Amino acid sequence: YDHTPIISVKPVKCETLDSTWKNVDTEPGLPVNTKIEVTLSCPVDHVNKGGDKATCQNGEVVPINNPPQCRANCQSVDPELKIEVKKSHLPAQHGTEITFNYRCSQKDANKGRNVKAVCWDGEIIFLDGSPECLQLGLQFLFSFLISELSYLN
Repeated sequence: YDHTPIISVKPVKCETLDSTWKNVDTEPGLPVNTKIEVTLSCPVDHVNKGGDKATCQNGEVVPINNPPQCRANCQSVDPELKIEVKKSHLPAQHGTEITFNYRCSQKDANKGRNVKAVCWDGEIIFLDGSPECLQLGLQFLFSFLISELSYLN
């Protein structure tokens, strides 16, 4: 008779995603057993700028290539900017350049001009010729992008 104790090992499950993966969904849903592959996706109003597959390895969901990066699409212009948008390309996907034909709510000489902007993770960043009624511009964009890049590193 062998007196070696029998050790029961439960399979390790993946129950949560990495906390830095914002707005990421999995199919199949969590929890999943180890070695199971999941598809990573973003909500309808977001775009994934990263990887879309991962596997469960020892209780951790590990991306196959790159981690997912769900970036929000731009739905509207911030009402605090007090501009009336006549023509736009909204909603716009993250990273898309947009040309607005704007008219400031205030009475100023800049009415009826086109201005370029870019959709960046749900925010509309104005790139050029921002009139007084548009309080964002290149300086804001550069500081925003620098903070975004430092976040990714």
